[in-house]
Amino acid sequence: MIAGMALAGQRAVTTWQYNRRRTGANLQEKKLKPANVNPRQFGKLFTFAVDGAVYAQPLYLPDLQIAGKGRHNTLIVATEGDSVYAFDAGGRPRTPLWRDRFVHAAAGITTVKPQQIGCDQITPQIGITATPVIDAQRGVIYVIARTWEKGKFIQRLHALNAHSGAEMPGSPVTIQASVAGHGDGQNGGRVSFDPMRNNARAALLLANGQVYAAWASPCDAIPYHGWLLGYDARTLQLRTLFTPSPDSNDGGIWQSGAGLAAGRQGHVYAVVGNGGFDAGAAGGRDYGDSVLKLAASGKPPAVSDFFTPFDHHGLNLADADLGSGGPVLLPGHLLVTAGKSGTIYLLRRNRLGGIAPGDSQIEQALRGKFQAEFGTPAWWNGNLYFAPAGRRMFQFRLRQGRLLTKPVARSREKFFYPGATPTLSSNGRRDGIVWALQLGAFNSSGFEQPAVLHAYDARNIGRELYSSRWNLHRDMPGTEVKFAPPLVANGRVYVPTANGVTVYGLLEKASR
Repeated sequence: MIAGMALAGQRAVTTWQYNRRRTGANLQEKKLKPANVNPRQFGKLFTFAVDGAVYAQPLYLPDLQIAGKGRHNTLIVATEGDSVYAFDAGGRPRTPLWRDRFVHAAAGITTVKPQQIGCDQITPQIGITATPVIDAQRGVIYVIARTWEKGKFIQRLHALNAHSGAEMPGSPVTIQASVAGHGDGQNGGRVSFDPMRNNARAALLLANGQVYAAWASPCDAIPYHGWLLGYDARTLQLRTLFTPSPDSNDGGIWQSGAGLAAGRQGHVYAVVGNGGFDAGAAGGRDYGDSVLKLAASGKPPAVSDFFTPFDHHGLNLADADLGSGGPVLLPGHLLVTAGKSGTIYLLRRNRLGGIAPGDSQIEQALRGKFQAEFGTPAWWNGNLYFAPAGRRMFQFRLRQGRLLTKPVARSREKFFYPGATPTLSSNGRRDGIVWALQLGAFNSSGFEQPAVLHAYDARNIGRELYSSRWNLHRDMPGTEVKFAPPLVANGRVYVPTANGVTVYGLLEKASR
């Protein structure tokens, strides 16, 4: 068991957006407050250099015993260079405590190049994209890596010892899967996982004693199918096997990097992108543009319930994925999500309702509130914070199980494509701060640009507390990456970039 989980003022961050419900809120942050997050007292401290872009959210383990190096508050960083690093979270030292690398050029094992798969959404190399997950009780880090090995595309699930980076017994396992079906690309009545076309974008989930992962296809390189697989956390044996499109096409589960979610009952929630849909008919097994509630395990697992918008066919034709956003599980058995159409869907987890004319079966649909969502909202004190593409950040309030139809506050800054996934820090119900990374219209300007770190008062996001742009010479984070949210832990903010992880916190001169 990892020590330090209950250290005063600290919490381990072992999964994307802090918990399996994906609320995006660290409620145990006692150092950073609206009163001290300002350009005079708060700013850039240093940067951890790594071997590739950091699309995965960093994770945090306090007071971790590192083999041969003592105890450290530890930052875990995974890169597109196919490396996993452990750093001292305070930068003492700034060199890695350990590093595990899954490529070996001399043996013909390299990262995947964008030109090999005909898609340049991730450049100049593709290795680890999905945020890993950590089993804090056992001290194990789970991560999916892509490699090119002697003419073959390979994907593996690795289980690493958090104390040393060494592979655990039985690790790694090669990702392989197939189901009976007659969908696109089937061979002999079976649809198979394609390690070339599929990329694990959605963050990993640890629940029900399993490590769950999901896949979609970058640039929608057809034929492809989405996948959701679950591996036994101890043995790495495949226990859950599911594709949303066995008899049709597409159905990727990518969620703009958001994690699969899990409730207390063990059900797994996923949001599917564009693809064929026939689940409303007898015997139908295809769930394009749907929210799925899956049983804990099974080959295939049972779809316990689902929600599909009544206009799913139009969404599919317009490339308006519902699955460009991820699920957030709220109190009162609620689930909220939004996709490229810009509609906010508020659903009952205990009755998703299938499909019905006008979406009359669901709790609420707020249409036309923004253009497109490529992220996931943060939740705190009855508020939801969305940062959609091309619009300002919105603060919506939930009251008596319904969202107020008008936002209670907006940020002054617009968030260009693809918008942002906000994250929140607070000391319980006090000192709430909303953090978000603003990108410079990613991929639309023809060149990469620096990201901008913003901090807002969570009570009213119209009040901006800090921007790295206000002291650009000192505070510029580095080159932007898509979809990656910052991590807030123990008084510091960790910003993933194309070059490393930039660390922000209270400035020493201001704190004296």
